Amino acid sequence: MPYATPEDLETALGYDAYRVVGDLDGDGVVDDAAVDAALEAATSIIDSYLAKYVPLATVPSTVVNACVTIANHKLRVKRDRTTEDSRRDYDDVIRWLRDVACGKAELGLPTATDPPVGAPEYVETTRQFSRGSMRGVL
Repeated sequence: MPYATPEDLETALGYDAYRVVGDLDGDGVVDDAAVDAALEAATSIIDSYLAKYVPLATVPSTVVNACVTIANHKLRVKRDRTTEDSRRDYDDVIRWLRDVACGKAELGLPTATDPPVGAPEYVETTRQFSRGSMRGVL
């Protein structure tokens, strides 16, 4: 399931820009399948960078925004309507994802390697029973 919805994309772009970007065949109607495919592709790209966090228990707004930005750029590339702004925004998002992946930036979520809250923990203590302390017990 994509991190963003077509409604998220429309809200971010505005209706007119959404209609232009999402209308791949030029008939004046947004191609839902193309928008869904762009959002799925964006989610796959994000997942490749956030592998240690996947699956996300909650999706932060930064990830939703990243998904929208990537999907917007992918749709613009298909329509041959890329702009300097869309390319810069895409590059910024990819740079941020790289930073998250290498630990320079955080999502604020626990990683998959963190133990869940309430999980049993192993605590090492000194040895309670030894051959010497048990001498004469049996």
